[in-house]
Amino acid sequence: MAFVAAPKFLTGALTVALNAVLLRYLGPSEYGVFALCAAAIVLFDSIVGAAVDNSMFKLVQAERHLGAAHGLAIQRSALAVKALLWVAGCAVIGAFAGEVSRRWFHQEGREGLMGLVLLAAGCVLVFRSLLAHWQMRERFLAYGGIDLTHTFLKFGSVAALLAVAGRAEVETLVGLLALAPAVVVAGAFVAGAFPLLPMRPEGAGMRRVAGEARWFLVTYGLSVVLSRLDLFLLAALSTIDEVGIYSGGQVFAVIPEMVGSLLSVVFVPRIYAFWRAGRLAAHGRTLALAGIALAGALMVAAWLARPAMAAFFPPAFQASLAVFLILLPGYLGSMIAFPLAIPFLMFASPRAIFLLDVVTLPAVVALYACLISAHGAVGMAWAATLTRLAKVAAMHVIAWRVLRRMPAPPDGVAGTPA
Repeated sequence: MAFVAAPKFLTGALTVALNAVLLRYLGPSEYGVFALCAAAIVLFDSIVGAAVDNSMFKLVQAERHLGAAHGLAIQRSALAVKALLWVAGCAVIGAFAGEVSRRWFHQEGREGLMGLVLLAAGCVLVFRSLLAHWQMRERFLAYGGIDLTHTFLKFGSVAALLAVAGRAEVETLVGLLALAPAVVVAGAFVAGAFPLLPMRPEGAGMRRVAGEARWFLVTYGLSVVLSRLDLFLLAALSTIDEVGIYSGGQVFAVIPEMVGSLLSVVFVPRIYAFWRAGRLAAHGRTLALAGIALAGALMVAAWLARPAMAAFFPPAFQASLAVFLILLPGYLGSMIAFPLAIPFLMFASPRAIFLLDVVTLPAVVALYACLISAHGAVGMAWAATLTRLAKVAAMHVIAWRVLRRMPAPPDGVAGTPA
């Protein structure tokens, strides 16, 4: 847990810090472009990378008895599937690069930036396969070392750029996002620590991985797209300056959600133990009530400290403070749901969240479009907060109903000792 989770926590904290610093180097329009590029890279990795890697994990663990060489062959096939999906994505986006630049960036001539985004996405996909390889070997010290190296290269290179050049261009920043994982992968390959390269994929193995990945692509894809739908709809229906203002407010508003995800590291390994012992409802109730009290206190503190908080936003981003205050309740709601309610649903009723997303999608898109058209970034903030709070409430209701229907985990499920 220490070797795997610590780099993730550090990356999250440094991401917030980096974005806070970039607000002072980029204006709203350029920061909006950077936020879209970063979101696109994360989307590609979260959809393609997560789906393929989880399929690989499933196959390798189910067939571990066939030996290490067989597991390595599956990992190579998974990397090849990633490569094919990446090439397909490059072909589609490349064919419409000019239109993408006009529609999302509201600028002409940024097709080269789209190329850098695709390059960064490809490098991240290969880097994730490197991490997955060491995760499968259960060499967690190596895993953490590789992840930390990438983190220091990624954020260190940006910090060096800002310190030396005193300015930042989006193309350079995205290039550095591609360079860090590429350097780590190249170093691992030279050191003999990445035996998946060269890939030497097998057609049968690729078909098996792709077949397993289909459901993961659908479920992860919808969830991840919805998580960034606000930014891309805002870019399509408003101006790139509004995207920058909205993203500036998100920089600090997202912190409570990150805290909730960190708390889930403590609770997730014990969910089955609590469930089996009949203590899950009590823990869930205590966590929800404590979370609501904390969220209320933080909201009051944020509003009282509003004049002082203005100092966190550069002059060009003062409008982001209002966006931050509007977004904060929604992210506080996510903070309450992440530690227990969402993981419990993923264990007990894994399709519930997916079905909730599918059923509410038309209403969410309509609400987003209506408020964006009327109020830009501020309207998007209200739409995002209302949607997030409604979903958090719905997930808690579903979780309580599932728990009443199944007061104990199904037979045969292994739990963690309490």
